Amino acid sequence: LSNFNNNIAIKKILAFYKRLKIKISNIQFPYLIISPKFHKIPVKFRTITCGSNTYLTKPGTIFSNYLNKIINYITKEGFSCIITNNQPILDFIKHNKINSIATFDFQDLFNSIPLSKLKDVLLNYYHDFKNILCCDFDYWEILINFCLFSNYLYNGRDIFLQINGIPQGSNYSSLLANLFLHYYEKKLCS
Repeated sequence: LSNFNNNIAIKKILAFYKRLKIKISNIQFPYLIISPKFHKIPVKFRTITCGSNTYLTKPGTIFSNYLNKIINYITKEGFSCIITNNQPILDFIKHNKINSIATFDFQDLFNSIPLSKLKDVLLNYYHDFKNILCCDFDYWEILINFCLFSNYLYNGRDIFLQINGIPQGSNYSSLLANLFLHYYEKKLCS
């Protein structure tokens, strides 16, 4: 996080809203909470952005809808480790009498995804899925820039800009992580 001047943050947000053609009634900043990871030894902490009806809500909802369109298409295509419904997996486990499962976890996945690479991946997805996205390239790029690089947080009296990783707590965080991993999974397997 880097400390940011409130007036500059507000001007940048208003400029993005104008470019996205979204009306804004107020600028409320998300705030930061820290959630303990009790399953880790020693206990670690996850920082999460919170707040309903913030300046990120409308563009974040639009962005999530676009990302969901891509994920829905990818999962129907059949080549993906993205799971949107776990029932087939549960049925397979039950039917085949599997009694042990191994799972894996990326350590600090959201914080370790470079935003510039994520942006490149999302721009590549546009070219593959422009027919289902139904928006022009400029709008897509503005939306990406806003949602990835304009994550301002309120903490006490100060405004901070998140500069590393996917913002945890937004409605599109897990969608971005899934699409980023899918992109490289597909490259690796082709």
